[in-house]
Amino acid sequence: MNQLYHPNGLFVDDEQTVYVADRLNNRIVQWKANATTGEIVAGETGLWNRISQ
Repeated sequence: MNQLYHPNGLFVDDEQTVYVADRLNNRIVQWKANATTGEIVAGETGLWNRISQ
């Protein structure tokens, strides 16, 4: 997962994991340090219910 639709905020924790509020996909996505793709940790898989959104 490497695309966002209208990101609306981010947070970086002590372990350098980045969390992004992906507003129009209604989800929170995380990227662990050195990761090349994100992982959905809360919310929906996208407007069209595809993990690739």
